[in-house]
Parts: sequence; C-alpha cells; structure tokens
Amino acid sequence: MKYIVLALALVGCGEANWGPQSEEPCEMYQGNYLHTIIKCGDYYDDLVVLCDENGNYERPLSCVTPTEVYKIVADNKPCKDCGCITQNVCGPLK
Repeated sequence: MKYIVLALALVGCGEANWGPQSEEPCEMYQGNYLHTIIKCGDYYDDLVVLCDENGNYERPLSCVTPTEVYKIVADNKPCKDCGCITQNVCGPLK
C-alpha cells in the first residue's frame, strides 16, 4: 500500500525539478533558470516564468509568483483529487 501511495504522489501531483535540459536539480533561484512547465493531465499545459523574489536575477514583468502557480494549479486540475506537475527548466550552466 505504501508503494501505491508513493507512486500516485509522484505521478499525480507534486513538483518535478529535473528539467529536460539539465542533469542537476533546477530551482527558480538559480541563474540558469529559464521557465516552469505546468501540466494538469491532458486538460491544462502552460509555460510560465517564476519571479525571482530575492531580486538576484532579472525576470520579465509578466513573471508569476509561487502563490500564483498554486492558484493556477487549483483552478485547472482536472478533478478534485487530481494533481498537477510543475517542472522547472534550466539551461546549461555557464
């Protein structure tokens, strides 16, 4: 039963930080951060840029906060008990 719950947690919801362009975990506060992909099943698929709340890196004015990402997920998940996956994407380290 533990393994089923763990599998559902990893597949159905949560945050995946292994970006497709990186071999290291990718976080929004890294200098090589590019964007975040939000996927809610087949229902919702979007790309956003998270704001750097520490002000270390310049991000577009249209960037979103983590709180706004939670609202996007809450508004677009396909069912009450379903989750969404967020994935940060980073470019190559310079």
